[in-house]
Amino acid sequence: KWAWLERKNNDEKIYPWTFDEVIDVDKTAENFIRRMTSKCTYILNEDVIPKQSILYSKFCVLNELNNIRINERKLSKDTKKLIIEKLFREKKKVTKKMIINLLTTEGIKVESFSGLSDGENFTSNMISYIDLKRILGKIDESNLEKCENIIYWITIFEEKNILKRKLENKYKDLTQLQIKQILKLKYSGWSRLSKKLLIGLKSNDGESIMEKLENTKENFMQIINNKEYGYNKKIEELFPKEDKNIKYEDIEAIPTSPSNKRAIWQAMRIVKEIVKVMKKNPTNIYIEFAKSEEKEKKLKDARYKKLLKIYDNLENQIKELKNYDRNVYFELKKQQSNKELTDKLYLYFIQNGKSLYSGKPLNIDELENYEIDHIIPQSYKFIDSMDNKALVLRSENQNKKNMLLRETLNIGNEQITWWKNLVEAGLINEVKYGRLMRTKMFETNDEKEKFVERQLVETRQITKYVAKLLTNEYQTSNVFAIRAELSYLFRLKYQIYKNRNINNYHHAHDAYILSIIGNTLDKKWKRLGEFKYNDYINKYMKNEESRKEKYGIILGMINKNINIKTIRKAINYKDCFISRMPEEGTGKFYDQTLYGVEKKPVISLKQNKSVEKYGGYSNEYKAYFIIFEYDNNKGKKEYQLIGIPIQIAYMIKDKKMTEKTYIEQTFLQDKQFKNLKIIRSKILKNQEYIDENGIVMRFCSDTEVRTAKELIVNEKIQRLIYFMNTDENKLTDKKITEYENNLNYIYEYLLEKIKKEYSIFANIYKKLLVKDFYNLKKENKKLTINGLIDLMKTGQGNLKAIGLTDREGRKSGINFSTKKLENLELIDKSVTGMYERRYKINGMENSSNK
Repeated sequence: KWAWLERKNNDEKIYPWTFDEVIDVDKTAENFIRRMTSKCTYILNEDVIPKQSILYSKFCVLNELNNIRINERKLSKDTKKLIIEKLFREKKKVTKKMIINLLTTEGIKVESFSGLSDGENFTSNMISYIDLKRILGKIDESNLEKCENIIYWITIFEEKNILKRKLENKYKDLTQLQIKQILKLKYSGWSRLSKKLLIGLKSNDGESIMEKLENTKENFMQIINNKEYGYNKKIEELFPKEDKNIKYEDIEAIPTSPSNKRAIWQAMRIVKEIVKVMKKNPTNIYIEFAKSEEKEKKLKDARYKKLLKIYDNLENQIKELKNYDRNVYFELKKQQSNKELTDKLYLYFIQNGKSLYSGKPLNIDELENYEIDHIIPQSYKFIDSMDNKALVLRSENQNKKNMLLRETLNIGNEQITWWKNLVEAGLINEVKYGRLMRTKMFETNDEKEKFVERQLVETRQITKYVAKLLTNEYQTSNVFAIRAELSYLFRLKYQIYKNRNINNYHHAHDAYILSIIGNTLDKKWKRLGEFKYNDYINKYMKNEESRKEKYGIILGMINKNINIKTIRKAINYKDCFISRMPEEGTGKFYDQTLYGVEKKPVISLKQNKSVEKYGGYSNEYKAYFIIFEYDNNKGKKEYQLIGIPIQIAYMIKDKKMTEKTYIEQTFLQDKQFKNLKIIRSKILKNQEYIDENGIVMRFCSDTEVRTAKELIVNEKIQRLIYFMNTDENKLTDKKITEYENNLNYIYEYLLEKIKKEYSIFANIYKKLLVKDFYNLKKENKKLTINGLIDLMKTGQGNLKAIGLTDREGRKSGINFSTKKLENLELIDKSVTGMYERRYKINGMENSSNK
């Protein structure tokens, strides 16, 4: 527990007055911080390096430089070296303009420049190199290790006294002035990579990743996944040799967030239980890690702001965009009140009011007459981003068909020059320009294989760790990681709508769809790990019907080998097993806000300080709940459920208190009782039970419960609710009209559900009967419908739009005492929900056992 304490003397006891003599404070501080830093994303058990280390700074610079294209070519080794020496090791901020000026002085004429994430500035820098070179006079092989140690200590130790001691003890050649200057530096944060990964791991030809970044034109992800270099295979060889049985310690070692680790562990337990039910190992195990749903970093008007900034710059430039239409700038300024630009409007502005394919002017008032085309046809790959969309004349879209642009339309040099100018202006990026310029989808058979492989196989490192764990334990099973995008496209293609707010069945459906995809691919291509798909791709491309596929090559193949009616039938079954992970409360003890006596706080400010007189804290957080019994002063047996505060749970764990002592000092403090007995200890959040009315509920706390029943609706309602909750810019007029015309029908359907299946909300049903839903505005109807869904799914819903409360249905402030508990039946579920045990809490034998 205290292994991070570094002792000077192992024999002497630690007292407050001997702490400095017994403990190495500096080393202990370092150990303490290191315990909280992550391990390398790729090589388990290797420590990460500081973000500002010279090694990692150079890594970031090289990685960014390898994405740059000047005059449509990637940078050579010598050019990168020049830029690093003359700019990154001299300037704390490097811009596109600086590089253009530098190359111009070297006799290189820059006609085009692309690849920067924000168009103008580099996000990486070598600030620590510049700082230490200024202080130490030079940085080379003779003092590089010293510099890295100094950066490491600055990052580790916020306490300057410790840092000063480290510098003075380790590097006696440093002057007091140099130490003083170093103490003024502030570096923070850690990378996600280790020194061993960057310079210790060697490719098949003997080069490190840093050397590859210097010597090739590939970025880090291209290098790490390049089979010829062999880094991935070497990383796999460094995976810890696991025991056959997966333990939680194995999951703990994976460099990911605690919530991810819990989810992975639950998944492992589920696999284990399914194997137990099947009585054999599965033939195939498919893994899907959900796509990282990053929160939008920009507001909804980001499109407008971005465009306005670009057009403002263009207006201020002497050398304007060739064929630049100034009227488009004035049209953009008129959109100030319409900042949520539609796709067509946004494309109109980034194309400067012209068709992207021909340069012919478009009329902003007739956008409905133009079409959005996918530059890379969807028959190859479903790419629905703006980088693959073009606003064009209808005739141009028809003539292009499902082909590459330059395979079908005659594109002249003037048009290509205009595209280059759009890139230079920041209106379109290099990715889009590359797609416009493409003349062939595949140059070689190897390209075909890699194209399919990229769409099929998940390359994230965390997925590889999980696959390795499963392979070790289930050695007769084939374990494959498949990209989450395929499940998403499958749902899109077959209109299998996912409504996360209705119930939890979508998790089971995702797993089922993934298995369908995996088994189909495995059956068709025999081994998913071997990408020899040339014959299939050749036949696919030659087949005229394949050109009509809108969801890519892989979905095109799957479509020919499945029975979608059978799949739909299975998805509409209503018998999914649902189980929630039991949760024990940890972390802070109570609400940190200090309240006065008028708020009736329950936790004293300090020991022996009365809350009635001095105020205190409120809302004490609970770790778990317990049920106990006792005999009252009349000899009658009583039962009670109470919560154990997190603070008390820690004391119980450390054997400083018992549950019985806590009960006696709090709940039974002023009562006469005897024969106190704990009936059930450690009831966790999400524990299910059947209440006195036969309704399945779950505990949220010791005084609040919610329904555990899953809301089941028919396929039509699923579809309508999906349309209702989708951004209308992404819906066809037909779909918008369909859901708008059925809002009353959805409401009546859900109201009938409450009446027949949710007797717990009978009072709310009566209130709703006298409310006027039909005359509400559309948005309020949608809010009310979603409120009803939340009510039935989670136990409380926001029904303010129809005149009720924003937490309608909440069951809180409940006292679980004798009468309620005598009629209550607890349900203990296994991790899959396929096994469960039910029992009364009054010590009687199990009422049922399944």
